[in-house]
Amino acid sequence: MKKRTYKRQEIRMNELFWLTLLLFAIAAALRSELFFYLLYVLVGLQVLARLWLRRDVKQLSWRRRAPHTAFPGEHTTVEIELANNGLLPIPWLTLTESAPAALHNPPAIREVISLGAGERHTLTYTLVGSRRGYYRLGPLSLRTGDVLGLEERTLAGAENDALTVYPPTLSLAELGLPAALPYGTLATAQRLFSDPARPSGVRP
Repeated sequence: MKKRTYKRQEIRMNELFWLTLLLFAIAAALRSELFFYLLYVLVGLQVLARLWLRRDVKQLSWRRRAPHTAFPGEHTTVEIELANNGLLPIPWLTLTESAPAALHNPPAIREVISLGAGERHTLTYTLVGSRRGYYRLGPLSLRTGDVLGLEERTLAGAENDALTVYPPTLSLAELGLPAALPYGTLATAQRLFSDPARPSGVRP
């Protein structure tokens, strides 16, 4: 997916480069103020779009809120909060969150949003602890770009969050143990095989 994104960006940059070069050649040949004006506008938009994207990436913050433990059959809620702390809006933002396949179906959560200046957005999804185990949440991937679609940036979120699903709690009746052995099989002093490394004999 990243290779395709880079190829699309290279194609766009090449097309824009040749368009800028063509406008410059026409403006220089005809000495037309109109073509020079279009050339200035095109170059100015490129610079503005890149500065805008760089500013948006620095001012974007995110945080995942999730419980650390759960019981079998329990529904737990995970929240991902995105915040635009800058004065410029973010035109588009693609959020992709990976969830354990044993706890969520489908395992990928994807959403496309836009954030205004100082705006916050919260994405919420639910996990169901069907099996015991230790599950990693994430990774969280964020992709954004400039207004003109000339350049894109991919950001990776933290992967430190995890969810531990405890084993089910059963009563003694559900375990089906015999009444004479409530704690399971009794230990015996007689061994099936002798251990040659075990010290034996009479000592003072």
